[in-house]
Amino acid sequence: MIRASVVRTAAALVCASGLVARADVTVDQADSGKQCSAEASAHADKGKRLALVLAMDEARQAFQRAATLDPQCPVVQWGLAVSNLPWPGATPTRLAEARARDELTRAGEAATGLQRAHVQALTSLFEPADEPFPRRRLAYRDALRRLVKAHPGDNEAVVWLAFAELALSTVPGDEAAKRAAAVVGERFGGVPRVASAAFALLLAIDDGASPGDDAHRVADVVARTAPAVPGPRHASARLYRELGLWEEAARQDEVALGLVDALIDRRLMYGPGQQSFMPESLLSSYTELGRFEDAAALVERIEEALARPDEAPEPATVDRARRGLAEMRVRLALERQDLTLGASLPRRLFADQDLDLYWFARGMSAARSAFPHQDQAAFAEAREAAAELEVLARAAGASSESMRRWLLVRAAIAGGQYERDEMTVMLRQAQEIEGNLRASGQLRQPLLWAEEVAGDLRLQVDETGHARLHYVNLLAKQPRRARALLGLARAERLRDQPAAAGAAYRRFLEVWGQADAGRPELDEARTFLAEGAFGERALP
Repeated sequence: MIRASVVRTAAALVCASGLVARADVTVDQADSGKQCSAEASAHADKGKRLALVLAMDEARQAFQRAATLDPQCPVVQWGLAVSNLPWPGATPTRLAEARARDELTRAGEAATGLQRAHVQALTSLFEPADEPFPRRRLAYRDALRRLVKAHPGDNEAVVWLAFAELALSTVPGDEAAKRAAAVVGERFGGVPRVASAAFALLLAIDDGASPGDDAHRVADVVARTAPAVPGPRHASARLYRELGLWEEAARQDEVALGLVDALIDRRLMYGPGQQSFMPESLLSSYTELGRFEDAAALVERIEEALARPDEAPEPATVDRARRGLAEMRVRLALERQDLTLGASLPRRLFADQDLDLYWFARGMSAARSAFPHQDQAAFAEAREAAAELEVLARAAGASSESMRRWLLVRAAIAGGQYERDEMTVMLRQAQEIEGNLRASGQLRQPLLWAEEVAGDLRLQVDETGHARLHYVNLLAKQPRRARALLGLARAERLRDQPAAAGAAYRRFLEVWGQADAGRPELDEARTFLAEGAFGERALP
């Protein structure tokens, strides 16, 4: 089961919806209104398949093509209107609302029967215009509930209802998200075979928590059957990343990027408010696999795309890509454990709004490089970075990601100087903030996990038992995290547990099976395993 409390398994009911466009017949055989031409029906059907995975830009293009071919096609105006639907949880722009009202008026004039029911339900999201949008969003959900009850065979309405329930979700895994998953599960089963239903379910369970046993299969359905647009591929990649299936995640994000002509494209922005930039996800998977050369090449491609202003899209997309690039640079440097970060990441590369990234990377890098030889100049650099980061953290708030980063730098400095008590206090506070941010959906995959930093620092101060527990805890949250496996192997080795160390090193080498040649981590693991045969022992 994906989540026993969320999805109640039911037999799949995959009967044809009255709204499915049929080539050379009618858009809706349940209604007796105007028939559409075969070619227009094909484009309208394509538009609906795209809209049902929230690929609204592409859906609108398909509906516009259908309207050009047959302006009287009844479903076209509804399709154009539905393409204004915002991502669940987002608010439509004024332009989208005005456009939707105009298109819904025209759709209502031509619609009959089930078509009219869909038009009326969608109208409740955009009318009355003076009603606050949150109220309209609730009215839309209620209208879809009535539609599903009145037309139990309409599977498309069930998917729209799931999206409408998700739009009411405020934190991951809340009651609205559970209702959305239940709506899909009751109609289509725990692992839907229909792309749109599987996609809706994937969004409902995509909350950063343990996804459950069936989640992998749901992601497989989306990856295999969804229309060839970036969003569904990235949705599958996000789930694969939660499961630690880095190879599959990288493959799906590579497909997503290959479906657009340019890397700075709004179609590569995912979620409400363009919160996710798909190349960031791909780079994260590359670094987890030890494919740092591929990650660096991806950074270069983004830099080159941003350097071509003549090809740039709207400013919001460019700004989001620039912010994504800043985080990609830092993640690559930290994962590669670049101890000369000051030279490789000069401050000029970071906008003012991204300076917490810069000082975090500088501080962690300097503290790491200072420890082995107690380099006081490096410690001074780390303290300087911590001081700069503290100002930003206090401005951002006591529960912010900037505060978590500042605490981790402080912990790294303290641990590097064997100040265990201060290190412990800072780590606990950072872990608490990290847990709260993840629970609220504000932090999906940290640049550095607090548990991992804690494990590394515990190893530094010879607390190998505590270090081991931190790595085990992280692997429960993020399976197949390569650096956690490596840290666990080192902890077991220092605890004189060669069998457990060997098992962890093997798991690490499995994850890094495609890693860049010549990495010292690979040499370390292979050398240890070459020294003798170790009995297999299951990792916690």
